Amino acid sequence: MMSGGDRLSDLPDDLLLRVLYFTPAREGTSTSALSKRWRGLWRSSGVLNLDVRLTDHDHLHNGDLFPWRDAFVSAARSSLEAAAAADSPVTKLTFHVEPSYITTDFLHVGVVNHARTTRSPDVLTELLTLPAARRVEELRLAAGYPDSYTRLKYEEIQMLHEELRELSFLTLPSDTLRVLDVTSCRGLQPSPCVAFPRLASLRLSHCGVWMEHLQDLIRAAPALATIHLEFVQIRGASPGKVPPPPPPGEGFTFLLHCPAATELVLDRCQWLRSYHEHSSTTPATVKIDAPRLRRFTYQGLLRPLELRSKAPDLARVDLHFLPHLYYHGEKDAGRDLVTFWRLAQNFSSTKELKLRVNMLEDIAVVGTESQAKLLFSFRNLERLRLEGMHKLKGKTAAVAVANMLSCCPVLRDLRLNLIMAQPDLDISNEPGRCFLDKKYQHDLEKSIQAFNNRRLDAMVSKQRDGDARYYEKLSDLPALSSGHVFDCLLNTLSCVSLQFRLETNIFELKLRSNFAAKLIKFFAKNAAVLKEMHIDNGNRKMADHMNCKLEQWVTNSSEQRKTTFVVLPLKS
Repeated sequence: MMSGGDRLSDLPDDLLLRVLYFTPAREGTSTSALSKRWRGLWRSSGVLNLDVRLTDHDHLHNGDLFPWRDAFVSAARSSLEAAAAADSPVTKLTFHVEPSYITTDFLHVGVVNHARTTRSPDVLTELLTLPAARRVEELRLAAGYPDSYTRLKYEEIQMLHEELRELSFLTLPSDTLRVLDVTSCRGLQPSPCVAFPRLASLRLSHCGVWMEHLQDLIRAAPALATIHLEFVQIRGASPGKVPPPPPPGEGFTFLLHCPAATELVLDRCQWLRSYHEHSSTTPATVKIDAPRLRRFTYQGLLRPLELRSKAPDLARVDLHFLPHLYYHGEKDAGRDLVTFWRLAQNFSSTKELKLRVNMLEDIAVVGTESQAKLLFSFRNLERLRLEGMHKLKGKTAAVAVANMLSCCPVLRDLRLNLIMAQPDLDISNEPGRCFLDKKYQHDLEKSIQAFNNRRLDAMVSKQRDGDARYYEKLSDLPALSSGHVFDCLLNTLSCVSLQFRLETNIFELKLRSNFAAKLIKFFAKNAAVLKEMHIDNGNRKMADHMNCKLEQWVTNSSEQRKTTFVVLPLKS
């Protein structure tokens, strides 16, 4: 039998180089010992992945970290120079240091041994200013465990540790850099004499930056098409500057100018007036100037947000509004409703929209006068995904659904992911979640057992009994059925997907108060050109997914329809 090394050696060079593309430097170098086939191959990969794992005892060696750090920098320099000597210079450089309480000591000047106050530049400066590192095209710098940070509450972002000091523009390979990805950095240090003509992608995660410095970087990169800001504290005033107070009742205003951006992600960022501000009673206003924007993602608090320039090529928008856990004073529902619809109007030209809100009732516009003022037309919207919780009877939630349908005249594909709010069951805690998981797993196991015992047909047959009389007793939702005409239902809506989670079985007999069943009936009867309906009641019961009652509803209403449609399980 051939050894594992021999089997790998039979792979083509391009596949082996792809494996080495993700391999840490130490392991990549050690592959030279596998066989002649591997000898020196790592030097041709064009990649150097530096992964530093510090422990809290590393500083005990000779009283400080300098020997340890010097050895690391020397090894990294040798790897860079070896690759350059092999005529395969490093074009992708990643540097990741796992955190400990000595991380800052390892990265920067002024470490444990205070007798040595004069010292060469920090580790990153030493690496990035090496001649062999000046041809890097992809640069990824990270300190910490960023994946664990995403579990923090929105208001706790200011507690994140920014392990890397300010990243100087002068240290970056400005002529060749195409991708810059930085995690856990204290800020950016601009330089007016540095330009990044090839920089196309920027990602900052768990960083703190001043708006002025962020704008300097964007301005220095005329080809910057992709901008991802994730868990970033964006401060409105640079150090030493005191911003003027905003008008009473209004938040601070930020202007983000991205002339070349085609994709912009603002994910749970904090927008603060100054370095010392940690929270504000009024959310800041964010104005975006991005005329080439094609895809926009926002996740965070509901705030005034404005597109200052038209984006004619806008294709997809993802909006996820998080609940504000700490309101100062009374929540102003009327103000939030106006803020939401004015924000949404900025994206009226998009072709695809994914919208996630806390409660559907929060975005429902009730009353003809208010609807005339706030509602507008998503004139190009073809695909809509709406997610949120709703109250038990769903009357006001139905208004929100009606609002969206009236705003989407050419809608083709609609997906509703709805969760019934249950005040008596807190699913945010582990015991509540475990209860539901065990319950649904038990239901699934019972259904599988019934299927294996070939009793599923009997279960389905039993469910069919009496469908017709319950169908007739199911009342309509006034917001959707009281003389309202929706253009998309008459002309374009061909696919509807419905998912109902954390709700009682939607096919139980108490249909008169069942919001889910009423929605199904509404689309089954009124979507004139419907071709497919996908349904999942969230409980994962196999028998329920047979959609027996819905099939009967389609039969009963077939005479009123010009076309027929099929009922299918929900696609993932």
